[in-house]
Amino acid sequence: MLVVGAGIYITSMVQFMMDFPKGKLITRGVYRLSRNPLYSSWILLILPGLALVCNNWFFLLAAFSMYISLIVLIKEEEDQFSPQINAFVGFWHITQFCMCMIAGRVR
Repeated sequence: MLVVGAGIYITSMVQFMMDFPKGKLITRGVYRLSRNPLYSSWILLILPGLALVCNNWFFLLAAFSMYISLIVLIKEEEDQFSPQINAFVGFWHITQFCMCMIAGRVR
């Protein structure tokens, strides 16, 4: 879990650092699966993996707390982007906010 999570995190960070400064909407790579792969990698893979490796359930509590916080913060961020970037609306409809179906679509 940790290796896969770290790989997704590093890949999405590289994509973000290359495309975001150009003002481009990132829709390739892991961003095809999730609008927020940086957060998703921590919530779904890295923190639960640490919980297993360290045998410490605190990491699962941290993942759950991060997930709940993300729901609120991402909604505000997406509300700001939506009117500014027409391409975002189409992208929003075909991707998950997190790489899971737990919360469905956050609108």
